[in-house]
Amino acid sequence: MNYTLPVDDNDVTILGIMASMEISAANEFSDFLNNQFISSGKPDWFEDIRHLRKSQGAPFNYNSPKDLRFVLNEATQHDSQIWHLIPNMNQMWVNAADNLRKKLNQLHHQQLKPDLHTLLQVSSLFQQ
Repeated sequence: MNYTLPVDDNDVTILGIMASMEISAANEFSDFLNNQFISSGKPDWFEDIRHLRKSQGAPFNYNSPKDLRFVLNEATQHDSQIWHLIPNMNQMWVNAADNLRKKLNQLHHQQLKPDLHTLLQVSSLFQQ
């Protein structure tokens, strides 16, 4: 992903860049996981994960495998079906994924100001 850095705190520009990063990463992860699961004969993998989490009494608020917060949350669960599919998975990756998921939740719930500082924080987490 290549983006031109904004020169001011224009909300629309900053939110657009962050949304574009999120959508791009979500599509890439979702396509990758979908291909992995289909090749192993598990086309209903998302529903299988939903059922597993709900049977464990865990909240599952995701409606799509293209929700990056789902991928980031699920990838940090050690009993996850996707844990072993993501290349170079290690504790540093898990920590960055968890921090990014938390930042995205804050952003989606309007707890972060869409400014250059937030853009730098979020883009650094995407990079990690």
